[in-house]
Amino acid sequence: MQVTYADCCEIVEACKSAGVILAVCHVLRYLPQARKITELIRSGSIGDVVNIQHTEPVSSLAITLNYLVDQLQAFTTGCFFYRRR
Repeated sequence: MQVTYADCCEIVEACKSAGVILAVCHVLRYLPQARKITELIRSGSIGDVVNIQHTEPVSSLAITLNYLVDQLQAFTTGCFFYRRR
């Protein structure tokens, strides 16, 4: 989102005014589960993947810690992106 609380509040108000849903997505690409999914997709063993929806029912603290670990690993090891051609 943004760095400051005031900026975040501005985004929330803009979404309310526009009547749209605001969603925050934390990319957790370095979790073992995400790495396994990437491995399966790249290998082709599960066919052509059209969509993946993942829900992680954990506490906000755990989500925050996972996000921070993800960001640290992205800076130290690089990111991967999967695109089916």
